[in-house]
Amino acid sequence: MFRDAKGFTSLNDFQTRDPPQPTHYHLNASLTALNVAKIQDNELQQNCGVQHAFSMANWTRKYHVDIVINRFISMFGFDQTFIKLHPNYNRFLFFGNINH
Repeated sequence: MFRDAKGFTSLNDFQTRDPPQPTHYHLNASLTALNVAKIQDNELQQNCGVQHAFSMANWTRKYHVDIVINRFISMFGFDQTFIKLHPNYNRFLFFGNINH
């Protein structure tokens, strides 16, 4: 859990002038982000009826792909609802993920 938090939710990367309170806040925020990703992964496994190992790299990649798609949609002025309602949109969000 701490390895994923350090590697993907920036547990080690913060600066503070008042050590006690911001340190606790940053630790809680990093671990909360990791737990939210694990909950999403469990829901996806239950909905699809598959079992696989949790990979924070897959969820990080999914959100980066989503940001890039949204950037293209806004830059080129495409209709957002048409693209996001396409049947292959959710498959495309998981492009490049590791299949277990």
